[in-house]
Amino acid sequence: MLSYLKTWEQISNAPTQPPVTTVTPPTPSDTSSGHNRWKKGVFDGHVYNYLYIPPSQPDKRVFLLLHGFPNGPVNWIHFAPELTTKGHGILVPELLGYGETDKPTNVEAYAFKKLCYQLTQMMDAEGVDKVVVIGHDFGGPLTARFSQFYPERVLGIVLGGAPYSPPSPKPLDVDGALAKVKPVLGYENIGYFKYFPLERAPDELTKHIDSFISIMFGPPEDWKERLCKSGGLEESLLEDHISPVDPWFGDQSKWELVEYLRKGGMEGPCMWFRAAVSPVNEGDFGKINSRITHPFLYISPSLDPTYPLPLASQQDALCDDITTKVVETGHWIYMQDPKGAAEHVFDWGATKGLF
Repeated sequence: MLSYLKTWEQISNAPTQPPVTTVTPPTPSDTSSGHNRWKKGVFDGHVYNYLYIPPSQPDKRVFLLLHGFPNGPVNWIHFAPELTTKGHGILVPELLGYGETDKPTNVEAYAFKKLCYQLTQMMDAEGVDKVVVIGHDFGGPLTARFSQFYPERVLGIVLGGAPYSPPSPKPLDVDGALAKVKPVLGYENIGYFKYFPLERAPDELTKHIDSFISIMFGPPEDWKERLCKSGGLEESLLEDHISPVDPWFGDQSKWELVEYLRKGGMEGPCMWFRAAVSPVNEGDFGKINSRITHPFLYISPSLDPTYPLPLASQQDALCDDITTKVVETGHWIYMQDPKGAAEHVFDWGATKGLF
């Protein structure tokens, strides 16, 4: 099997088509002080594992790629070559709680202001001034907050898999959100948010990791009952339900991701959910603009039941310059249709004069 190092080395010299590879977690031997390698850096006291590939052409941009839950930077394995083969650079952190990056268990460490500051330090370490930020899933709210805490470092943002939500001084009220959404959609959309923050969730997810990954990367139509509905995931895990993984994902990718999460553990990834339902951001959000003022591309996955377009379109009134494109995928846009997602990014960027 290829290590992250070898896989991303191929990306740095990729042909016009993404390499067909498998992915395994990075190891300490995968670090290097040179470009095109996963390396370690200490930012605001936390050790990060990250990859920086600089632009190969002077007029190209750097894309900051912020992954979500639970697949880590594997999310970008086929999307990143679409950027680098056009001459653009990429900065890909393994975010706090994942893989070889530190995994603090104090929820305060996952406050968005702290995470954003750590990203600026990473950029400074690599001499990167401004970026186009692309965030998926939990990387989406981090992307939005980064553009609000450090607007001078951002050229534009791209979200997919979760629409923009304005900063709130209060923790996420999951029951309140479900009560508002269910009459609109006819079903609960984020019932899983009641489970992942629980103290017992990481151990249960690890114990039933095959079931969990099969559900997360199984047919999107199964999500309404097995993920979106309150208690649906817990019930599925306890019965060790195995969903057939979508053909684009495959059994080999499933096995690789299971091993990645077994090695890194689920405690860190679940900390992002605990932070969302805790008051860690209370003192920070009042200091930033609640609107998105940068050029903003939203890629809406039409098969994802968590945030269908009628719900996601509510973000339009909160943004100064938003463009929405629909793709025929489930939640995992950048893995399922990397080329289509990249084409939307390039078309949007050209229209906005970003590249």
